[in-house]
Amino acid sequence: MVTLCRQTGGPMPHADSRVGRLIRALAAEPPPAKVEERVAGRLVLALGARSLPPRAVPERPRRPLPEPGLAVGRFSGFLTSLAVVLTCLTATVAQGMLPVPWAPKRPGKEVAIEQWRLVDNGRLWTDLGTDALTFSPKDGHLLMTISAKGVDSWDVANPEHPERVGLGEHGVKSRALLGVSPDGLTLVVVDGQSVLGLRTDNGQRVWSITNPHTKVKAIHVSQYSVMFAVSDATRSTQLQSVSPGETDGTRTTAKGRIPLDARAAQFSPDGKTLAIATDDGALHLWDTSSSSGPRRTGPPFPAENKRTTALAFSADGRLLATVDADHVARLWDVENPERPQPLGSPLASNVPVTAIAFSRDPRLVATVGTDRTAYLWRRN
Repeated sequence: MVTLCRQTGGPMPHADSRVGRLIRALAAEPPPAKVEERVAGRLVLALGARSLPPRAVPERPRRPLPEPGLAVGRFSGFLTSLAVVLTCLTATVAQGMLPVPWAPKRPGKEVAIEQWRLVDNGRLWTDLGTDALTFSPKDGHLLMTISAKGVDSWDVANPEHPERVGLGEHGVKSRALLGVSPDGLTLVVVDGQSVLGLRTDNGQRVWSITNPHTKVKAIHVSQYSVMFAVSDATRSTQLQSVSPGETDGTRTTAKGRIPLDARAAQFSPDGKTLAIATDDGALHLWDTSSSSGPRRTGPPFPAENKRTTALAFSADGRLLATVDADHVARLWDVENPERPQPLGSPLASNVPVTAIAFSRDPRLVATVGTDRTAYLWRRN
């Protein structure tokens, strides 16, 4: 600080000035020994140890206006004094000797970091295995699982004691996309070869649409139609709709085009938002409710892993789950689509995740593991 004062060319503050009295007060009571080991502590001791000159009375008579040289000197001295004050205050705050009045007050209870807990008896294993799963929108406690061998239904009203309530015979030939009609009576399955409407109570076929498209990325089931998000040869995503009563798959209605090649996609439960993951590692949200065509609802945001393989919305549409090629599930808060935020800790279980679905209660989540078993998780 002595060097600093000499370099500035200004005089040191006087012993009986306010700045001088402040420096002497700070050094009047020596700080703890540990303080001396720090740079800030040594600075305070050095300022207090250095003698300050007494105020000198000018011999020249006062003039109405100060000379230019004297004004410059006073200004330089003011800067030096200000630097000394700021340095002293900073040093005392650094040592904990003074509080920081502008620091925000911490709340009494810290926000807990979100954790995942495997529900007791939450391993839903069957000899059918599980390739995909979804919850019924009508009965948020009904979990539907499907494999190549058939459909399974689980009542998870009490997650610690899940109960198998239905077993169907109709399976799928490959990894499927699932949706349930709003009345909860029909399970819609897309397996790459056809679109099937199956009864949720016994898995029997109600209707089918053969060979719709081979690159269906997402489906949304309403009371009167099924909407598809389809990747086409132009590396874009087409939105198409078809009525469940149709049987040949050719009478589809175009709903718009999104200029993105979807690696994975998912409709929100109300069908008004489509989430798309692209090969460049970005996640996109599009509004699909407008009759004039889909429009982007916010800027793309980066996924943790560029290879997103599956997406899922919570029942209220506020959360988006992503599953990547490393089989890790992550959550995003998308209530404000213009500023999606990562939420909590990722789910990296002992059994890697391949698919995920939310119950009506977003704290209860079902996943499929690489062992083709369904699991129930609690989020706190």
